[in-house]
Formats: sequence, structure tokens, C-alpha cells
Amino acid sequence: MPKDPLAASSRTKKKKNNNDDPMGLSQSKKSRKKPDKKAPPPAAADLDRSTKKKKIIVSPAKKEDPKQSQQQKRHASEKDARKDHASEKRQVKEPPPPPPAPKKEKSPKYEHDPKVIETPNVKKLKVETTLKSEESKVKKEILARPESIRQGLKKCVHMWPTPSDIEKLKATPKPWSIPQVRQTQNLEYFLGRVPQWYIEEKFLKNPGDFLVSRDPTNKFILSVKTKEPGNPCAHFIVEFTETQLVRNDRNYYHRLVGTVPQSNTVQGLIQKYKDSQTGMLKQNTKRDAELLTAILPCQSCIYSTQEYNYHYVFIRNPKDVITKEQIAKGEGYRLYKGTRTIRLPTITESITIRPVIVKEYDTQNAETMDMIVREMHIVQTIRFKIGVNTVVNVEGIVTVQKPFHVLYKVCSEGSLMEYLKAHVEDVQVKEKFLLLQDLACTLYQVYKLGYLHSDISAQNIFVDCKEIIIKDLKEINDSKKARFLIGGWKNAVMEKTKKFDADKYPLCSCRYLAPEIFTTNILNESTEVYAFEMTDEIPSDAQKLIQECMEEDATKRPSMIEVWRRLRAINEPATKSLIQKTAKTQQL
Repeated sequence: MPKDPLAASSRTKKKKNNNDDPMGLSQSKKSRKKPDKKAPPPAAADLDRSTKKKKIIVSPAKKEDPKQSQQQKRHASEKDARKDHASEKRQVKEPPPPPPAPKKEKSPKYEHDPKVIETPNVKKLKVETTLKSEESKVKKEILARPESIRQGLKKCVHMWPTPSDIEKLKATPKPWSIPQVRQTQNLEYFLGRVPQWYIEEKFLKNPGDFLVSRDPTNKFILSVKTKEPGNPCAHFIVEFTETQLVRNDRNYYHRLVGTVPQSNTVQGLIQKYKDSQTGMLKQNTKRDAELLTAILPCQSCIYSTQEYNYHYVFIRNPKDVITKEQIAKGEGYRLYKGTRTIRLPTITESITIRPVIVKEYDTQNAETMDMIVREMHIVQTIRFKIGVNTVVNVEGIVTVQKPFHVLYKVCSEGSLMEYLKAHVEDVQVKEKFLLLQDLACTLYQVYKLGYLHSDISAQNIFVDCKEIIIKDLKEINDSKKARFLIGGWKNAVMEKTKKFDADKYPLCSCRYLAPEIFTTNILNESTEVYAFEMTDEIPSDAQKLIQECMEEDATKRPSMIEVWRRLRAINEPATKSLIQKTAKTQQL
């Protein structure tokens, strides 16, 4: 039949429209049809419109190549062989699974069988332990450095928050903020009344270190290590006055003298200077200073292996010291028996009570405070660098409020004079020389540190007996070992010489003074060698030594180390030959 030209033209129009608008966007939403997935349009040339049957197109038969037919046959035979082999495998019966292991019967003695302990991989565990130990060593080395506390990597036990503070703040969410302290004496970086030389020598070591103290006139002092050449320390007075920065404001505020910033508390004032990013302290004080690190009495435990710790010597609360009956009275002071309460920074506050001797001073001025702190500093330095059993310990000082107190260790046998009188028959001559040998050795090491006692006498040597219990099977023996400690460091100085002042020197010690003191007015090592007291019963070997020590010419007297060596030779004859040999070599 002839083709319909109208139908062909309509089909071509539809094709054009579909090609121009494949998504049917030009049609309305109702008439728009979704495109069929994978529906290719039928070819119009292959369809007969009247019968709607496909035309059968007979193509001419191609000649088959013999090589290709052989390859196809070969591939077909290989596929059939594979199928047969797979079917044979399926027909072979698989072996039956192994029977399940019999369950262990529970023993009647135990409710549960003991667990099987698997053998660990020893090599792997060793590697892991070595890695962990190396990491822990590195961490310990980092935390052991003083910089770790300054950088905030580590904090000491005395810094906020202490273990007791952490226990109280467990229920509150982090971050925790430092509580506002109204009383300045409760600040963790408050040191009480101490002289400025002690702050500069002991505490402020790096630029930016600061602390708060009090002077003898009861004013608060802010001490800072500056960045100026030589890094001198600056001490600013904190006044509590009416600033009147606001009209009709009659409230009192804390501020540095001659500056503008103010606050209700000393802590708030320090926080203002510390948080400022414009150098507020430098602008107001005209000093190149900045508040970086607060220094605690323990110095954040940074220098605990290098010098003594001031934390337990400084008594913050005067109520921790209780005085009892009076023992004696001296020039400007009184001695009492008493106790001291020590509070440790633990989760639950642990308290220890120690018996002490309390010295209470009659005057509370700058000179008395300077004398108390100097005595404490010298004694604690000697105990730390030379030995604990060398001098009478200063247990603590109270300078927060008046009257000032110094706490000493209790010596069970009293002074050396009292001990010798009580043990006349027990103490032999040899023991006396051993005692003198120990004292001479201690005094030599004290002079080596650069300190001068300036009041050596038998009344300033104290005896403490320590009970030692020796257990041997059923026998228990109580023996007491006497320890001889040097006390009376009240007039000591941190120099090798001292000017002699007869008005301030104790009258009881004047008989031990060397004769040249009354002309030179100078105390030194040679004058203390003259004051080095000997016993009445003297062997012949020691007579020359005594005569040399009592020489009027100070240049002819032996030094303290020579006195110690010669006393050691008297006590130990074997060392006498060695000392003679060393003396000959020194002469050569």
C-alpha cells in the first residue's frame, strides 16, 4: 500500500518537538509525560503501517572460514568438559563434620570451673613495657624541670587547687575559678613580715616573679623582679585610702602609691595588673616590670633539691602556736615551753603536733624582724648543706602579728654545761675530745659557707639524746646516743667578719673574747678559735694546741680546720702520721 504522507509529516514534527524539548517543559503539567527509561523509538522504515509487521530482510549468506569454525568447536568442547567435571565434583559426597567436643563436667567442689589462663606473648609485652617506661621517663624528665611549673605543665601540692580544694570542687563543673580572697594574709603568695633583702636573695629569681609581704609598719608590699639591666627588684607600697576617683565616693580602696588603678582587694588589684595587655604596671610605676609568676612560700617546690623549703618554717596562722609555762628570761626575750600544729595539704586535713621551745621578743621593730629572719636563714641553710644533726633547728617563725616568736627544737639534755655537770662520772676525757672534734669540723664548714657565729661558748652548745632500741632475739636494750648541736645563732652574720658592739654583746660571753677585739672591734675566725673552749683535764698532746689558740697575736693562731685536724690526730693516733706528712708536703 502507498505510504501516508500526512502520517509521515506528523511523525517528523513529533521528533523535532521531542528533540527540542526532551523533558517536555513546554507542555502543561497535566499533559506532560515522564520520559520512558531505556525505550528507544521504533524505526519507521522497518514497519509496515497496514499490517504492523516487521519486514524480514534476508541478507546474503557469508562463507565460513574453516579456522574459525575449528576454534569455536574447540571452545565448546572445553566448556562441556568443565561442566562435566563440576557435576562430578558435586556428586562426590563431602566428609561428615567432626563430632562436637565433649563438655567439661563441673566439679562438685566448685560452682564454676577455673578459667584457662592463656600464655601471653612475652616479646610483645616486653616491647610495650619498654615503650611505656620510655614515655614515662620522658614525662618525668619534662615535669622535673623548673620550667614545667612556670609553663603550667605541672603544679605543686601547695598551689591552688590543693587536694582538699579538688575534693570540694568535684561536684561543680569545670573550668574552676580561683575564689576571691578578702583577707590578704590568706593569699597563697603572701609571705608575712620579711625584710626586703631576704625576698631578693631567696624568692625572686626570674623577671616577672612577684609576691606580697608586709613591712614592720604593717603596710603591704608588692615585690617584683624587673626587666631592667641587672634585673633589680622593685618594691611597691600598697595603700588603703579614699581614692575619690568618683565624686562623693567615700569608700576605701587598695592601690599602689602614686598610681590610678584601684580595687576592693589586693588580689583584685594584682589581677588587674596581671591581665592588662597594655603594660599597665609599667605605665603607672615608670618601671620596666610585669606580673608573670606568683611565688609561693614553697617556691612552687621548684628548688626543693637545691635549697631549703620556707613553707613549713613560715607559720601563717598564729593560733597554731600555743605557749605554756615560762622556762627562762634573757636580754629582750623570754623562753616558754609550747607546741606547734603542722597542717599538711591532703584531701582530709592531717594535723601533727610537735613540742617546741618558744622565744618571745619584747620589741617588734625592723631590727628584731631582721634578726629573726637572718637567724632562721643561716640555720636552715646549714642544715640543708652541711647536715641535719649539726645545729639546733629553727622549727618556725611567727611574724604575721605581734609579738614575734621563734620556735626551736627541744633538746632533751639542755646545754653542754648542764650535760657535763649531770654526767661527771660518765663522760670521759676521750669523749670530750671527740665532742670538740665534731664541733670544730662543723664550725669549719660554717666558715666555708661564709657565715660567722660570733658567740661560741659552752652555753650555746646543746645536747639531744636519741633513744635507739636494739632488738636481738628476745633481748631489748635501750641505749641513748648524744648529739651535740650548735645553737645561739641570734648574733650570727652572713659574712666572715663582724664589727664588735659591746653594748649589744651578751655579758656572759665576754670572758671568751680574744684580747685584740677591744682594740680592733672586729670578730672573725681567729677570734672564735680563741673562744673555742677546752676542758680542765688536758692531755699533754693538747697543751701546745691550747697555747697556740690563746696566742695574743691573731696571725699566730691556727685556723679552725687545723684545730679540727689536730684534735682528730689526738683522738685517732693512726691519722697523726698522715697529718704530719701533709704538713711536710704543704711546706715543700
